[in-house]
Amino acid sequence: MKVVVAGCSISDYTHVDEVYGELYAKKLGAEYIHLGAGCGSNFRMWRKLVQLIMSGTITSKDIVIMQPTQIHRREYFSPFTEGDEPLFGSNGKSLLNEKYNSEGSIIRYKPNAHKDVLANHPTEAKFAQLRDHFVDPDFEKEVFRNQMDMFQGLCTAKDINLWIIDIGYTENLIDYVWHKGKVVPMRWIRLRHPLMDPRHGRDDGHFSQEGHHVAADTLLNTI
Repeated sequence: MKVVVAGCSISDYTHVDEVYGELYAKKLGAEYIHLGAGCGSNFRMWRKLVQLIMSGTITSKDIVIMQPTQIHRREYFSPFTEGDEPLFGSNGKSLLNEKYNSEGSIIRYKPNAHKDVLANHPTEAKFAQLRDHFVDPDFEKEVFRNQMDMFQGLCTAKDINLWIIDIGYTENLIDYVWHKGKVVPMRWIRLRHPLMDPRHGRDDGHFSQEGHHVAADTLLNTI
């Protein structure tokens, strides 16, 4: 059995040596597939998970956990960035930009990315700054709902054991997903409490190492 976790920096090795998905898999004696990514988007999660489902790497015997992030994030191909770039604070366990092919890499966008994650990449920073002006919350919400419905439909068709984590990072996430007319059932877990406890949150958006242990125990007691 495999445990597969797709998420953003909350689920990634952000200043910690072990993540909650890895710890949960160890408790089950399962193989762990890590798809967490600093500044990662929901589109990256869907892309990676669909590839593994369609290739047969993920089956009905496995546990798939998706931790949705901010709905306006995206990923783009860049011919100006070459090679992999380690995620800050990950001790080399995760990447911020990922080499895609011989022509370039996949970069990650979020609002104000030109000030932090892309600050050292002048061309991509200019692109990200321009992209900031083409974001509308209502449109992003519509796109997120459509993509999530399609993804859940695939998981239902393939009998995938999918769990959605509400980390409290995406505002009104439950409203975005549980909308009028929804027919695909979904398993839901709230993992906000480790972040609410100062002992378990490294900051207001990431777990401390202890917080990852608490989150893993929550998964063990829920799934």
